[in-house]
Amino acid sequence: MRGAGGSLTVRAEHRDAYSLAPEGLPDDLRASFLRGRSLFRQVWVVAPSEDAAVDGLGPVYNRMSCGACHVRNGRGFAPDGPDEEMRAMLMRISQPGALPDEPPHPHPAYGDQINESGIPGIPGEGEARVTYTIERVTLAGGESVELRRPVFTLHNLRFGAPKVQLLMSARVAPPVYGLGLLEAVDETTLRALAERPGMGASRVNRVLDVRKGELVTGRFGLKSNQPHLRQQNAAAAWGDMGITSDLFRTENCAAPQVECARAPHGGTPELDARQLEDLTVYMSLLPVPARRGERVPDVFRGEHLFNDFGCSQCHVPELTTGNPPFRAAFPTDHPPLLRSPPPRPGT
Repeated sequence: MRGAGGSLTVRAEHRDAYSLAPEGLPDDLRASFLRGRSLFRQVWVVAPSEDAAVDGLGPVYNRMSCGACHVRNGRGFAPDGPDEEMRAMLMRISQPGALPDEPPHPHPAYGDQINESGIPGIPGEGEARVTYTIERVTLAGGESVELRRPVFTLHNLRFGAPKVQLLMSARVAPPVYGLGLLEAVDETTLRALAERPGMGASRVNRVLDVRKGELVTGRFGLKSNQPHLRQQNAAAAWGDMGITSDLFRTENCAAPQVECARAPHGGTPELDARQLEDLTVYMSLLPVPARRGERVPDVFRGEHLFNDFGCSQCHVPELTTGNPPFRAAFPTDHPPLLRSPPPRPGT
């Protein structure tokens, strides 16, 4: 093993470290990776535009590029208070089922996500805001700390207040490196993990593979609602920026949003097959950061506390990939995902 993800490991620590191509990529994959990186950073524009390859933003959307939320491919951030917009966070919503056993479903006017912005002439759906209540907690050693409890509210809803109390789930944009390795974990491994005692689940999540038209194991999204990176990328482009693709061909407009449905678009689809492929190559081959400080005593003690508290029951320290992404690019590499246990200090 040559690092946390074998060949898909990066040791650089500068500001663009999470965006680097892995070493040794064949020319064709490297070219696709670089095109995908440009698309990830691309600011999409309103249609019609002279640059037809990147027009079709909206009609309603949250941000104008992938990188606007996933800042330099790292984690996003929550607003500091109600006067700050959600720039790297969005609000997912759902409507409770009418019966006790009925699952939640999208709201008929707002769908499953509040799109706060709209192109000229098309208002956004509403605004999600957060305020914080402060709680003081005394730790075991006597130190007193402040914790912030978020309270989320919706404002200026374009199509009126919902008739029932919405279920809301705020989502901070997660980091996007190493996702190809997660996709390469064998399904039997995922099922075995879900069935382990203490995992809080008895089965994997089964979700619709749009391309196949059948239920498969979910892997991506904060609730494993997408089966593979291609669909995850297409769903994010559609839900967050209003960009259609072969997997999501209709505009992201709920039935009452008449102006949205009539707005100009950037063609069908707006993200063509090659663009989606390049974006998927990019997301699949982003290396994971090499672990730092594993011989530092405080880090070493923290790892043991992490394990002693039982955190590693869910946050599994090591997995082995069954078929790493674009295997042909790394014929001699079969990397474990994450890492091997670090040596003890002094050994």
